[in-house]
Amino acid sequence: MYKWFKSLEKSGKAKIDECKRLDQKKLKVFISRYLARYKKRITKGACDLIVERLGDDMMLITSELDKLIGYVGSSGDIREEDVEAICGGVVVSKVFEMVNAVSRRDADTALMLYSDLMYNKEEPLVILSLLGREFLAMYRAKTTVGLSGSKEEIAVKLGLSERQAFRVGKIRALSSKFSTDQLKEILRLRAETDENIKTGAIDRQTAVEIFLISSLTNR
Repeated sequence: MYKWFKSLEKSGKAKIDECKRLDQKKLKVFISRYLARYKKRITKGACDLIVERLGDDMMLITSELDKLIGYVGSSGDIREEDVEAICGGVVVSKVFEMVNAVSRRDADTALMLYSDLMYNKEEPLVILSLLGREFLAMYRAKTTVGLSGSKEEIAVKLGLSERQAFRVGKIRALSSKFSTDQLKEILRLRAETDENIKTGAIDRQTAVEIFLISSLTNR
């Protein structure tokens, strides 16, 4: 599928564009309704934290919600401390560090961080999704015309949450280390990696490692 679409783009018959994602308000409605099916409630702070940590990747959010449901057990309420325990603050932090390493072309650090996450048995698809979110935010920072407003408004335009407004300056600084074409190619590689994993063409851990190496060598 991906190779077929790529050949169409090269021929000029099609172009890759972003699929419309749910905005934060709709994401929070989805989270509440999903949990309600299992007779669970979630506090506003916990819901905000999920969106902040996981962005708008529905597959990733659903996977983490299932973990939360199992974690709280018979309790009907999901609170911020539950999200902190389950929804990988350490993973998110290490992914930020990995992206910084890629921007510096620091292969040793990027691969070491990935190896640490694998040692801790983190899910490669989660890591790929978070990496993709960071590169997409950089791509949007570089290509969105008239990117203005408050930091909170800009954060939302970049695909981040309002609570991540403090990261706007960092995203813009990182995006300056890549050309638009480089970021577009990294996003293309991310889509290809996701496709290869889901079709069973390659195992998850190896696929994400190859994606990282390709991102590091992309010029």
